[in-house]
Amino acid sequence: SEPKLVVSTATLTVEVHKEHEAIEKFANIEIPRGTTKVHLRAEDNRVQYVVRLSSVSSENFSFDQETKQLTLHVPAPVLDEDMVVVQSDPSKIEIQTEVGWFRLDSRSGQFLRDEAQRELKPNIIAEGNKAHLLQQAEASGEKVVKELLRPLIDSLRQEVKFIVSFERVSE
Repeated sequence: SEPKLVVSTATLTVEVHKEHEAIEKFANIEIPRGTTKVHLRAEDNRVQYVVRLSSVSSENFSFDQETKQLTLHVPAPVLDEDMVVVQSDPSKIEIQTEVGWFRLDSRSGQFLRDEAQRELKPNIIAEGNKAHLLQQAEASGEKVVKELLRPLIDSLRQEVKFIVSFERVSE
């Protein structure tokens, strides 16, 4: 229901590291029961970048008579958090578990594996929001917007240059 233009997608590999150390207390003496560690690596997660179009209107166009430039000001591409695909294929998810010396895999190991699985989506979003991926989305976005507006661009006089200007919008 929200107008948005998909301008780019990315496939990401993310890793989650979890660790828990257990200590047992006997008569005010702390006895370490070992540390359980989980390393989860998931390949082929997908994100998409969109330009939100809800506020775009004819007022977003400006023309500079001196430079003969027609500029469209639109929001910069952002990662669409509603369209994050978390890998579910077990062949693309690697999980390594080291269970502490006095711990049970069925308890501490499984608990940390479940926690790591829950952290996949937030880690994918964090990875997808890295500057280099947002820059790639912006470059792709310029091409996609220009292609969408190709009939308009082709109808401009030859001396008029069409520019897409992305504006950072605080959410």
